Amino acid sequence: MKKILLPFLLIFCLFCSCAPKETPAEIIFIDENQEEVSYQITKTDHLDEVKEIFDKLNKVKINSKFNGVSIDLITELEGKVVITNQEVRTIDLGYTLNLDAIANLKKYRMSGNVILDGFTNTDSDSLSLNTKNKLSVGFVNDDAFMFVKGNLEEGSNRLSLKNKINIQEITSQYKTIISSSIDLMKYYNPLDFIPEYNEVIDSYNITISKTTKDSFTLRLQVPANQIFKELDTDLKLTIEMEISCVNLLPIRLEFEANDIISMILENEYVEKYLSSTVKVEKAKLKVDLKLKYDYFEVKELTEEEKINYKEYSITKYDK
Repeated sequence: MKKILLPFLLIFCLFCSCAPKETPAEIIFIDENQEEVSYQITKTDHLDEVKEIFDKLNKVKINSKFNGVSIDLITELEGKVVITNQEVRTIDLGYTLNLDAIANLKKYRMSGNVILDGFTNTDSDSLSLNTKNKLSVGFVNDDAFMFVKGNLEEGSNRLSLKNKINIQEITSQYKTIISSSIDLMKYYNPLDFIPEYNEVIDSYNITISKTTKDSFTLRLQVPANQIFKELDTDLKLTIEMEISCVNLLPIRLEFEANDIISMILENEYVEKYLSSTVKVEKAKLKVDLKLKYDYFEVKELTEEEKINYKEYSITKYDK
């Protein structure tokens, strides 16, 4: 028996010794003598320690050698609701939303793809309905328009779309700010735009939950009703935000809001089925956003290609 167990113990020890170990994050800040000083960040649950770390971050030497950002967003939504009245009705739904995009901030250009895929199934003795939906859209912009091309599928029905949306008002307000944001980082630290960061740390109970050599992760407790305005709740969302040591910009954001989705589903179907008993048996919302800062070139449409896009507008009717 010992001869059999020994190889397994050796393999187990090998895997344990090879497992990645958490290391302190390393930043470079400028001291009172204008000299570069190395500083290590370790995880902590003490707000006073987090404030001390933020004081150091306020003096970090920022690397702004990039022109844009890539965005990778995955959102998963699931729900199962049982409604009891004269009969039992089950509503089961599941959706995923994926966004893959790149942006050249200096040129005020962005392109990417959005895919929304999912289903809603309703089942009871008197009615069963299965609905599948898929929206796949590619987009790219210039100063005047966002050009959108894709397909919408509902069951066996398919709709193709090729439109342009006027963004001139957005451009007039934000292009200068967006295109100059990276250059501003040569002179300003991101924390300069959060002057009362000590109050923010207290308000959101910010702690440091994880570190690597090149990043540290902030854990925030955010009141749910600040994000989901329609909810009257004291619940808080735990948001994990990973920050790069190179430029102090977020490189990953994750959170789950299962309890919040449960409340939203319950409220929606209680309002829809007033005299029924509504029970949420399953609820899930998971968001995972990854950001990467680098040099990106966005391929723009030619003038000939732009002509084929019809402007999309919403007509308003007076009641």
